[in-house]
Order: sequence, then C-alpha cells, then structure tokens
Amino acid sequence: MKVTRAIVLYDKKTENYVKNYPINITVDEIKHIFTPYDWGDPLFYGCYEIDKDIVKKLQKYLDFDFDFDLFDYYLEAYQND
Repeated sequence: MKVTRAIVLYDKKTENYVKNYPINITVDEIKHIFTPYDWGDPLFYGCYEIDKDIVKKLQKYLDFDFDFDLFDYYLEAYQND
C-alpha cells in the first residue's frame, strides 16, 4: 500500500474542502514536527490539524504561504492504488 500525505485546506466559513498540496515527508520527519507525539497512530494515517507553530516546522517542505484568516489546514493521508 502506497500512502500519500498532503496539506489539505478547508474554508473557515463553510468548512468545505478547497485544495490539497501533496507533501513529500517521512514518518520520522512528521513525528519531529508534531512533537510531543502521543496519538497512537505511529504511521500518521489520521488527520492532524496544523497550527501556526506547526507551520514554522513544515514550511521548508512547502512552496506556498498559509492564510489562517481564510483556511484551516490539516495533514492528511490517503492511499494510492
């Protein structure tokens, strides 16, 4: 099973899906970014909210700017066949 992770944007007002940005990041890198880590999901298959502190650690993997006034951001995983 191949898993792709992405930063997913949701509109703050409507909560509707807006867009996703695939991210090339390892599980070990995610654990370092989302510290302290203690969620019982060792492979990060769940959905994790990204706040302003997390963005500081994630920014080097991304080529877009975050706008927390307009969007909520999550790290999500999905399966590729």
